[in-house]
Amino acid sequence: MQPVSFISSYQKLQGHSMIAPTTADLLSSLSKAIYLEIKEFSQNFNKMIDTYPIAATEYFSAQDIPRQYQDTNEELLTNQEEISEFLQLIDKRFKFSPEVTILTLAYIKKLSISSKIPITNNNWKNISLVSVLISQRVSDNPLISASCIASLFPNFTLESIKFMETEYLNLIHYDYNIDQNDYINHMGHLQDISKSYQWISWRLDNEKLENIIERMSWLSQGMANFDNGIVRSKRITAINLNEIEF
Repeated sequence: MQPVSFISSYQKLQGHSMIAPTTADLLSSLSKAIYLEIKEFSQNFNKMIDTYPIAATEYFSAQDIPRQYQDTNEELLTNQEEISEFLQLIDKRFKFSPEVTILTLAYIKKLSISSKIPITNNNWKNISLVSVLISQRVSDNPLISASCIASLFPNFTLESIKFMETEYLNLIHYDYNIDQNDYINHMGHLQDISKSYQWISWRLDNEKLENIIERMSWLSQGMANFDNGIVRSKRITAINLNEIEF
C-alpha cells in the first residue's frame, strides 16, 4: 500500500474544509451506519444466515441471533439512539476524531468480511467496542486502556475486554491494513448519511493520511513478528492493549 497512491485517490474527492466536524456529527453518522448494518442483516436474514458461522467465536458469534430477525420487524431492532448512547459513553473518556470514526466502520466491515460474522442485535456492542479500540490505535489519538473501558461499562470486565480484542485480532488475522478504496468509500458513506455540512465537506490532510497508512503497516508487521516469536523492540509488545493500563 503506497501513501502517494492513497493520497492521490483521496484528493479526487469533493470537499475543501479542514475544520473537523463536531463530535455529535461524528457519533450521529457512525451510529446510523452501524444501525444500517444491523438492519441490512435483519432484512436478509433468511438468505444470509447460512453464510455465517453458527458458533465461530465466544464474543462475536451469530449463534444467538434472535429469531425475530426473520420477521424483519424494525421495532425489535436495536435503534440508532441506543447505539449513539453507547458511543457517547466511550466518547467521555476518548474523544472521537473523523479518522477514528471512519476506521471504526472500516474495521466493522473488515471483521464481517474476514470472519463471515455479521453485526447483529446481540453482538453489536462487542464488535463496535473493539473496532473503536483498534481504530484509535491506528490513529494518532491517545490510547484508551481496557481498564478504562471496564470502568465505563459494568457489563464488560477487564478480562472479557482483553479476550474480545484477542479474538477480534485473530479473526482479522492480525491484519490492521484497510484498503485505500475501502477507506475512501467508508468515509463517503458516513458523509452521505450525515446532515452536517461541516462533516460532508471535511477532508483529511496528507500528513495524517500518511501516518495512518504507516501505522497500519507497522502494526500488522509488528504483530506478525510477534506471532513468529520475534520481538524486535519493546514498543511492539507495548502496543498490545492487553498490556496497557492507565
